[in-house]
Amino acid sequence: MKNDSFISELRVFAQAHPLFQKSHPFWRDCFRGSQSVERVQRWTMDVHPFIRDFPLFYLHVAAKGTQGPALTHVCETIYEETGSGNPAASHLMLFERFMGAIKTPLPAAEAAASPSARAICEYTWDIVRRSSFMEGLALLGLGVERPLTRLFPLAARAFERRYGLSASAVEFFSTHGVADFKHSQTAARIVGSLAVTPEDQARVREILQGLWDRQQRHLDSLCSG
Repeated sequence: MKNDSFISELRVFAQAHPLFQKSHPFWRDCFRGSQSVERVQRWTMDVHPFIRDFPLFYLHVAAKGTQGPALTHVCETIYEETGSGNPAASHLMLFERFMGAIKTPLPAAEAAASPSARAICEYTWDIVRRSSFMEGLALLGLGVERPLTRLFPLAARAFERRYGLSASAVEFFSTHGVADFKHSQTAARIVGSLAVTPEDQARVREILQGLWDRQQRHLDSLCSG
């Protein structure tokens, strides 16, 4: 059974985090068109490894799934993340199309992201490998995807209108307004049904807090560099 009260509480919990209380200066400047292309390029280089590995994060979570319907829904998310049968439509390929549009070279496999960006990847890998199905799904579906349902459509419009990019170039962002809403709703239903004890719910909040703290430090470091 879905735990509606806990799901609603998590929305309030997210809104209380400094990362979501107002637009971060990095994104605010993107929305206004005053963010430098060089800084956007640095952001893409930093997050490319995370986007590349995102389906793998979900695979680690799915491997721990024991409930048939829940596992079916998570596997559907992985299918959509990887292009729904069309590799060219995978979210990684869409992101690399955006990188090409702003003339960012694809990083070499061994290229090192900034320390604050690496901290996000390392934290995520640790959770999906070591923690439970519920905890990993909370991190990915509620921590990563749910906030992007509002952020990325705004980013898509800004990159089109303020930076002169085509709709095709910003499809990575526009797609996530729909896909991440679906994925986060799926995660909310499953996590809400599994996180029924105070201990489980406290663990979910701890995991989300840890991710958002690291994401905020990463954006702060981009703005200060």
